[in-house]
This record gives sequence, C-alpha cells and structure tokens, in this order.
Amino acid sequence: MVLEMVESGVHNDIVNFGARCTVNLGALRRRIGSTAAFIPDAPAIRFELCLAKLTRLSGATLPSSLAEVEAFVAAQKFVR
Repeated sequence: MVLEMVESGVHNDIVNFGARCTVNLGALRRRIGSTAAFIPDAPAIRFELCLAKLTRLSGATLPSSLAEVEAFVAAQKFVR
C-alpha cells in the first residue's frame, strides 16, 4: 500500500498506517505461548488511530488488524 500511494503521487503527506479492528494482546500472548512478563489484572487500554486520511489517500479498503496479525502468527515457527 505504501508503494502504491507513492506511485500515485502522494509525496508530502504524513499518514498513520494501520488497519481496521482490534487485536487482543492477552489472547495473542496465550495463542503463541509467550512467557513474557504479563500482569493479569492490568486495566484494559484501547489505542485507536484515525484512518480516514489513509483511506482517502490510498483509495483502498483497509485490511483487518486481527486478520493481518493472525496471518503473521500463522507463518511463524513459534506458534503452538
């Protein structure tokens, strides 16, 4: 998407690159069997990006964050 935007003439814009939907990091941690430090009672925090500019400039349907993360995880050797 980045290269397509550059080739289409987008040169002097600053854009947040992201995707639609959310990813539950706790669920992802469990799925990959991570042993990284984890605070089970930590408060839920939601981060959101405004993707309107990216959508407008790219002219594309943005992918799903969860689908992209799932595809990446599935391709990795550490998945159990």
